[in-house]
Amino acid sequence: MSDARYASSRFSEFVRDSALLNYNRRTNFDSWLSMIMPFEFWGTHSAYSWAVNSIDRPAMLSNYLRIKKFLNTAYRPEEGLPSRLKGKIRIPLPFAPEWMGKNLFVDPLRMALPFDSWLSPFEKSQQQQAGDVGTAKRVLQELRNDGMITDAEYNQAVVTQAGPVWDRAVTLARQDDSEERLNGFDFMSMLTAPHVPIAWAWDVANKREPGAVLPLTNTLGSIYGLLGIDPAGPLNPEAAIRKQLGFHPFNKWDDYRVERMLVNMLADKTIQVDEFNQAFLTHKGDVWETAYQRAAYESSGGPLGLALKTMGLPTGAYPEGERTVRQLGDEYAAALSEYQATGDYGATLAPWLEEHPEYEARLALFKKPEERMRQFMVDQVWNKWNDLPSLTKREMKDALGREFVEKFYDKETRSYDSIPPETMQMWLALLGGEVPGKLEGTLSPSMYRDLQLTDPDKAWRVQTFYQNKELQFGRFVGQALDDYYALEAGDARKSFVGQHPELKAYWDWRNDFIQRNPDVATLISDSPKYQTEEFQQQAAAASGQPQFTRQEWRNQLGAWVDNLVLDYADGEDLPPAVTEQLRDLAWNYGFQGDVERLVENINSSP
Repeated sequence: MSDARYASSRFSEFVRDSALLNYNRRTNFDSWLSMIMPFEFWGTHSAYSWAVNSIDRPAMLSNYLRIKKFLNTAYRPEEGLPSRLKGKIRIPLPFAPEWMGKNLFVDPLRMALPFDSWLSPFEKSQQQQAGDVGTAKRVLQELRNDGMITDAEYNQAVVTQAGPVWDRAVTLARQDDSEERLNGFDFMSMLTAPHVPIAWAWDVANKREPGAVLPLTNTLGSIYGLLGIDPAGPLNPEAAIRKQLGFHPFNKWDDYRVERMLVNMLADKTIQVDEFNQAFLTHKGDVWETAYQRAAYESSGGPLGLALKTMGLPTGAYPEGERTVRQLGDEYAAALSEYQATGDYGATLAPWLEEHPEYEARLALFKKPEERMRQFMVDQVWNKWNDLPSLTKREMKDALGREFVEKFYDKETRSYDSIPPETMQMWLALLGGEVPGKLEGTLSPSMYRDLQLTDPDKAWRVQTFYQNKELQFGRFVGQALDDYYALEAGDARKSFVGQHPELKAYWDWRNDFIQRNPDVATLISDSPKYQTEEFQQQAAAASGQPQFTRQEWRNQLGAWVDNLVLDYADGEDLPPAVTEQLRDLAWNYGFQGDVERLVENINSSP
C-alpha cells in the first residue's frame, strides 16, 4: 500500500507539473537567465513540456495541424486577405460602422494553444529573409539603371541569387533597412521579455524609442478608442506621458496603423487625394485626426471585439477600404509586368496608378518618410509645372536656374535624389504649391506672385493663340513661315505667298486675334507690325479679358464642355466637374474664379 501511495503521489505531481510549472525545479541556468529575462522559466519550460507531450502524443499535434489547415481554407477564403487575418473565424458585426467591414476575425487557437506564439519569431525571420530578396532585386534594378552594372550581370544575379553582384545588392538592401531589421535581441525578446531597463538600454543604444511597458495601457487604449476618447489622452497615464515625450503612445506601429487607415479612407472615397497627401506627410489636420480615431476603433474591434479581447481572444477587422485596395493587386501586377516588358512607364504603369491613386498610396506605406516626401514633392512640382502655360514655363526656367533644369527638368541629366528637400520645397512654393514638411508655414504660394512673370491671363491667352494656330492651320505653317522669312524681301516672298495661300489665311487670323487682344501682341513671336508705341498705348487701354471667337473657345474647352456651356445659357445646370474646370479657367483668364462672368464672356463671343 505504501508503494502504491508513493507511486500515485509521484504520478499526481507529474500530471500537475505538466499542466502547471513547478518553480521548485529551477536550475542554476534558470537563475542566471532570469537576471536578464524575469519570466524565462515559463517560456522555456512550457515549450519543453509541450514538445515532450507532443512527441508522446503525435495525434494531438496532427489534429492541431488539421484544424489550422481547416481554418486557412474554410470560412470563405478570399483573394488578397491580409496575412494577419488568415486562419481566423469570421463573426458578423451587424452594428459596426460601414467603413469597418461586416465581419470580426477571431483566432481561438492562439488563446487555447501557444504554438503560434512560439513560432512567431521564426516566421518573422523567414519574412525578413524573403524581404531581403525582394529589396535586393530592386537595388539591382537601380544599379542597372544607374549604369553601375551591366544587363548581363543583372540577369545573372537575379537568376542565381549568388555572386559578388548579388552580395553587394543584399548588403545595400540591409544597410538601407538597418533600423527595422530583426536582430538577435529582437528574436530573443519575442520568446520571452527581458527586464525593462535592459530593453530600454538596448533601444537607446540602437537609436530606437523605448517600447511601452504596462499591458493595461493597451487595454485602456482599446476601451477609449471604442468610446471615441483619445486612447493616449490623460485618462491613460503611460500613453499620455509617452506622447508628451514625443514617443509613440503604444508602439512604433502607431503611425503605420493610422497611415493605413488613411489609405482605406482614400479607397472608400471618404477623402480626396490632396487631403490624403497633406495628412499622410504632415500627420496633422482634421483628416489625420479622423483616421486616428478610426484606427483606434478598429484596434478595439468594436464592443464585441473588446469583450473577446478581455477574454484573451485576439481579434481583427478588415475595413472596406483595405479590401478594395487589396483586390487591385492582380491588376497592378499585370500593369507592372507590362511596364517591365516594354519599359514605357508613361504608357503602362503611370496611367493605371493615376486611375487608382489608392493603390499608389498603399505602395507609399512601405517607403521611409524621406522617400515619401521626395516622391510627393516630385509629383507636386511636376503637377504645378504641367499646369503652367508655355510662356510662363520659359520664364520659370530662368527664375529657378540651372539646378532646376539639370537636376529636375532635363531627362538626360535628371537626378531627383541629388536635390535637397529644402530646394524642392522652395521650387514648389515658387510654382504656387502648398509646401509640407520642415518649411511648412515659412514658404507659401504667394511667392509665385512675387516673381517677375507675365500676368497669368496674358500668358494663357498667348497659349490659346498657339493652340488655335496649330489646330486651325497645322504645324506646316511654322515651316512655311521659316521658308518665307529665309527669302529676300520683294518678289521672291510675293511669289512664295502666291504658292502658299495658307500663309495669308494665317496672317489674317493672327491680325484679327491681336486686334481683339492687343495687350498680348508683344508676346507673340511673329507680330512685328504691332510693336509700335501707338499700338502699345492701345494695348494698355485694353480690358485685359480674353476676346476669343466662339470657335476659339470651343477649341479651348472641347466640344463636350462647350455644348454644356451653351445649354447653361438655356437654363440647364452645369455638372460639378465642369464647374470646377470652368472655375480654373476663370482664374487663368483673369476672371478671379468667377464662373458666371466667364460663361457670359464665352456665350457672347462672335
